[in-house]
Amino acid sequence: MQIDYELTQRDFVESFAAHRQRNRISKWLTRLFMSLFLLFAAFIALGLIIKPNAQDAKNLAPFFGLICYGSEHSGRSHGGTLENNS
Repeated sequence: MQIDYELTQRDFVESFAAHRQRNRISKWLTRLFMSLFLLFAAFIALGLIIKPNAQDAKNLAPFFGLICYGSEHSGRSHGGTLENNS
């Protein structure tokens, strides 16, 4: 079974508004989690700067790759603009 549905500009605006109207707890938990994650990443990077070790750097490469991937795909890295592609 296949359902064909074309999204309209109004659908997009309504979903964006619903996302912005999340409750305070979920907003602050997300901010807290991201802040702790970035603090942890900074702590690890500082440790590698103070006492460089090639093996530790190789072991932590996926962690820093995940940070780069997350920052690249967050809404803030794209300027938060809403474009109409139609």
